[in-house]
This record gives sequence, C-alpha cells and structure tokens, in this order.
Amino acid sequence: MFRRFGAYYRHYIDDLFFIWYGTPEDLLQFTNDLNSTLSPVRLTLNFDQTSIHYLDVTVYKDVMNNKLQTRIYRKLTDMNTLLHYKSSHPRHLLHSLPRSQLLRVARITSDTEERQKTCSI
Repeated sequence: MFRRFGAYYRHYIDDLFFIWYGTPEDLLQFTNDLNSTLSPVRLTLNFDQTSIHYLDVTVYKDVMNNKLQTRIYRKLTDMNTLLHYKSSHPRHLLHSLPRSQLLRVARITSDTEERQKTCSI
C-alpha cells in the first residue's frame, strides 16, 4: 500500500515522516495493517492535511504556491531561555551559540520572510 500512496519517507530513530497521497481512510488502514503484525513495535499516527510537526520542524503546505515549506517548531512549553553570559560554561560555547542558532534557523526555515521573523524573536 505504501508503494501506491507513499511519496516520501524519512525517519530519525523512532520518529517517522512520510508524505501520503491516498485518502485518510487508506492511511488509517495502512497504520492498522502495520500494527496488526507480530512485531512488538506499535505505531501512533499524527496527520494533518495542511501542517505537521516532525522533531523541531513544522512542515506545512503553502497554499499560495502549492509547495511544502518548513519552519522552526517550538513546543508550547518552550520558554526561549538563553544561557547567561557569566555562567560557568566554556567561553567558546557562549560565543558560538548565537551563530549556531542562526544557522539552525537558516537551514530549517524555507521562507525568507518567516526566517526574518524567527530571527527577530
């Protein structure tokens, strides 16, 4: 069934991401078929037709140009805290954190306006 309706598949450890072209009913049937095997692994399913969170990324469908876009996903519990500059962390770490975070935003966020908005938070 995946060969017929699945278009793209990636995983990281125990998190799966795939794009499905079938109906929601076909997706539920596919998940039930996988869960009915003798394997002790059980799948839980989160799906949406407009956006989905995967690890620290939100993948969403841009309705203006009918493309998939990505942006940073922050959990509701994220407090956007920063390391204090006078903390006991090594200096090279404190100096590299802003650059690392900006690179992360640049790599994950596909839309230029969204990237600018994220960097200004």
